[in-house]
Amino acid sequence: MDTNFTKIAIATEGREGLYSVTRSDAGNWTSGIVGVGRLVGSMRGISAPTMAHWLGSADLVTPSVMRNIDHKTFMAIAQAYYWRPLNGDALPAGLQRMLFDFGFNSNVSRAARQLQEIVGLSGADVDGNIGSKTLYAIRQDKDGKGGRASAGFISPEWAKHAQADADVAPDGKLGPVSLLAMSGPAWGFRMQIYALASLQEQAYRSFKGFREYGDGWLNRLRWRVAASLADLDAATSAAAA
Repeated sequence: MDTNFTKIAIATEGREGLYSVTRSDAGNWTSGIVGVGRLVGSMRGISAPTMAHWLGSADLVTPSVMRNIDHKTFMAIAQAYYWRPLNGDALPAGLQRMLFDFGFNSNVSRAARQLQEIVGLSGADVDGNIGSKTLYAIRQDKDGKGGRASAGFISPEWAKHAQADADVAPDGKLGPVSLLAMSGPAWGFRMQIYALASLQEQAYRSFKGFREYGDGWLNRLRWRVAASLADLDAATSAAAA
């Protein structure tokens, strides 16, 4: 099992709760629709519909089955349904966690399409499939070929975080001074992380449950960004050694 996957997945598992049952949560019902199917709960962030898919039938998913999802099962599902569909092994350090944790917490296709958008893909190329075209676009954007498309996706709030990171006065506007400070090679993937943070926050705020769960989602996003930047710094240091 890939060491980056193991480290990142274990951290995501730690952010998820253990067994819980919430009648109003669609992910606790075997059908994925509130009131349809059986209310069986969730465990380690694994929803009832995901477990039904894993076992091959919703008929096999019971509260007991959900309670007994262990670490090994979590890791197997996380790799098969989240890491591999996001092409995690091919992604640069930093982006791996940003996509995996958000994809696990939200939706794999949404996470992939956001990445494709920030690196300059459009139209039919924003298909949720992180293949060679997307990986090439990530590198092109990171190296600033024709400018960094990702800079245009950074919200004012996350621009302030990026500016503080670059030792620039944090006014939330990525003007010439800020962009010059962020023009070095170390800033390519960093800017993509801040751009993803902006779109992920936007997505969270659009979700129906934001009023109830929003504080927790945004706290998780802040953790995800800090951990992703640390991943990037560690990889950069290792490469320079």
